Amino acid sequence: MTGQPQGSLPDIWKSYADPFYQILEPDFNPLTLEQRGQAINEADREFYKKLMTKLVESQFIPFCEYKIRTLEFNITKTSKGIKNQFKNFWKKPDRTENEGLKDTFRLNKQEQEIRTLVDLALVFQDYETVVQNAKLPISELKNCKAYGHAASFLEVHLLG
Repeated sequence: MTGQPQGSLPDIWKSYADPFYQILEPDFNPLTLEQRGQAINEADREFYKKLMTKLVESQFIPFCEYKIRTLEFNITKTSKGIKNQFKNFWKKPDRTENEGLKDTFRLNKQEQEIRTLVDLALVFQDYETVVQNAKLPISELKNCKAYGHAASFLEVHLLG
């Protein structure tokens, strides 16, 4: 006998919740708790599964696709293309040589947009977008000695 009442559903939360309880409360004894989720029957589980599937398919995925398209448009407008490369070649650098070594170093808006695009593209397994965009800020980040940020972009670029 595993300690479950006769005819009840298995405790699907046990493997997730028990380790966290043990971290938060060292005196945790799972046998003293009532069975989690005992008021949720199989029909409720199916309903919630269908609801979450519908939400992801109708809301989350279209939002992420829209965000990817918007970010690609912004990045193309500011970074890619012959015109922008020439403009950036003669442009005065935004940062000093050792700025990347400071604790207060942050990615600028353009680099943050690229990072967001690359992360979303990785989630959706669009490796072509990852490879095309991850290499853009690497040289600028190396020039200002922000090696940690440059390494994360390089890692994602090589991963794609």
